[in-house]
Amino acid sequence: MQDEQQHDGEAASASRKRQRLPPAEQSNRDVCTLVVQLCRQFYHLGWVTGTGGSISIRRGDRLFMTPSGVQKERMEPEDLFVLDLDGRILEQPGASTGTPLKLSACAPLFQHAYKLRDAGAVLHSHGMYCVLACCIAEKQGHRDEFRCTHLEMIKGLAGHGYHDDLVIPIIENTAHEEDLADSLAAAIRAHPRANAVLVRRHGLYVWGPSWEKAKTQSECLHYLFECVVRMAELGADAAAPPPRCSCATAAVTAAGGSGGAAAAEAAAPRVVLLDIEGTTTPITFVKDTLFPYSIAHADAFLRERAADAEVQRLMREVAAASADAASRAAGAPLVAVEGSEDFIGEVAANVRWNVEQDRKVPPVKDLQGLMWRVGYESGELQGAVYDDVPRALRRWSAAAAAPPLPQQQQQQQRRVAIYSSGSRRAQRLLFRHSAAGDLTPHIAAYFDVKSAGPKRDARSYAEIALSLGVEPRDILFLTDVEAEAAAARAAGCVVIVALRPGNAPLPAGHGYATAADFDAILA
Repeated sequence: MQDEQQHDGEAASASRKRQRLPPAEQSNRDVCTLVVQLCRQFYHLGWVTGTGGSISIRRGDRLFMTPSGVQKERMEPEDLFVLDLDGRILEQPGASTGTPLKLSACAPLFQHAYKLRDAGAVLHSHGMYCVLACCIAEKQGHRDEFRCTHLEMIKGLAGHGYHDDLVIPIIENTAHEEDLADSLAAAIRAHPRANAVLVRRHGLYVWGPSWEKAKTQSECLHYLFECVVRMAELGADAAAPPPRCSCATAAVTAAGGSGGAAAAEAAAPRVVLLDIEGTTTPITFVKDTLFPYSIAHADAFLRERAADAEVQRLMREVAAASADAASRAAGAPLVAVEGSEDFIGEVAANVRWNVEQDRKVPPVKDLQGLMWRVGYESGELQGAVYDDVPRALRRWSAAAAAPPLPQQQQQQQRRVAIYSSGSRRAQRLLFRHSAAGDLTPHIAAYFDVKSAGPKRDARSYAEIALSLGVEPRDILFLTDVEAEAAAARAAGCVVIVALRPGNAPLPAGHGYATAADFDAILA
């Protein structure tokens, strides 16, 4: 009883001392206590053995960070450094006793997560499975990236779902941790969807907008790393969908499909409908190559082809479009009536302006297609496609190229079609003159906004289905734009969103099946 009374007295005394702290100081103390608790928890999980690893939490304009050389299970709140947002030391533990502690070498790396991702907390662990996961990635042929898909805990990572490809960049280790800072920053910039970076034969850096999110994502990643290693021991590849589960089936499930016969039917769609920019072709190709070409050649092309009947018709349509309400509201240069002193120059100026603004004006798109044909045929332009695209086109179109099937099996034949805001002429030119050779034999149809309608309108996808003689549910649509995916889904199509480099990230909880490339789609 006496011991209990003594303990109660000590607790009450500690409580009174706690209450006497100024609010800001008490709040800082709470953060330090939290960091210490996390250190002990991670130590017992085996993630920060020895003195390895580090934890940092941001509160307002202060960063609270563990020191170097202190056992994580013996860490105390007084051992933490306090830094400003630029990483300058504001409070150094141990300075008053004459034995100051040393700041963790992780500090410059943590700064990149705070500045590039506006992180609220950053964790660094040395978990065994972090090291093994890098080995598995290398065996899979993905030396610079850890990949897995169709694992439940992927849902714990911000912006990801069960069917998604989880991609975590891997950087090479160095003898001194601070020397990793530049390569970690480069990996963060190159992988906007990733909230973590693996360091080969070293460990993991993970962050989140709050300490809770960072902790959750760290727990999910450590689970996934161990899961992938154990799956590999059984001969299973966690980077591929499970057997009998294609990406198309996954898309049906993600969109609310019930499986069974319906899922089996959707797993073998009759049409694969492809967007171009950001899906088959790097998003930079159009803006960095095709657009500048048409801007630079607009005036000369129009003057050289002024006698061509098609060019004359398109110039008149550009002039008419320049006077419509949408163009006037957007501030497009007005083209005077045909026959004015410099009608061609005014059309060229309007074309250049619309191209620079990336406005989808049909006659402008058609003129671009004519200009690009000259560039492609001269060899000045060459269509860019991702390496996996030719393989996929050959695979998807194989059924259509096969000998005629009995009537009852013809519905299983598959066609590939293109749907892009660029004109059908421009689409065909890109694939005919691609860097991988002529791909047009694998493509059955082309659609643009003029022939099918706006890409963000569900009615356009219904129109495409009608044109191809199929139901919308028979179409698998691949795009990089969420609004287009939503429109296609509303029409009844199966949708997969392409996660190509440079594409805009999807919002959390988007609900779409995704793919980083085409190799696993309908394989």
